[in-house]
Amino acid sequence: MLVLPLAATGIGGGVAVLAGRVPESWRRVPTLLVTGCVLVALALTSHLTWTDRSTELAAARAEAEAVFDGMPDDATVFALDAPQPLALAGRASISRYLLFLGGAKHYVASQWADGIRGYLAWVRETEPTVVVTPLRGLVGSLRPFDRDYTEVEGGTDWRVFVRDDAPGNEPGPAQLP
Repeated sequence: MLVLPLAATGIGGGVAVLAGRVPESWRRVPTLLVTGCVLVALALTSHLTWTDRSTELAAARAEAEAVFDGMPDDATVFALDAPQPLALAGRASISRYLLFLGGAKHYVASQWADGIRGYLAWVRETEPTVVVTPLRGLVGSLRPFDRDYTEVEGGTDWRVFVRDDAPGNEPGPAQLP
């Protein structure tokens, strides 16, 4: 969208320069040619905008919102390397640290007295209702969550674990075997 005004200015300027260099009887030709090209581009863009829509975002939003269906409004969420369901469902993690790629893990470790172990101990103490992870699930230091959480149906790029004692976490069709 930022380029469109600049493109329009460039096209208009090009037409003005071109119209100034052709004989007076031909001055309408560049203007009509550029106008025709712009109208064709506008028609094609409008056609593609309304006929070639992707439904991936709507499907991902439905997956994320399904995680929180039946949960109370005060249900807490801990997301580790999986911010997608939070953004799609309008939720927030109990921790401001969501991504642990690159040097982020070292930064988080430097913010807690006992490093990553201290951070994860704090997360376990807060007993979040929902834990969201990438597809690899609960690995390494996150393994203790296995005792108190049940995996439920997640999304295509993330997994969801819900506290066993959470309201609305009764076994049902969304429960994984």
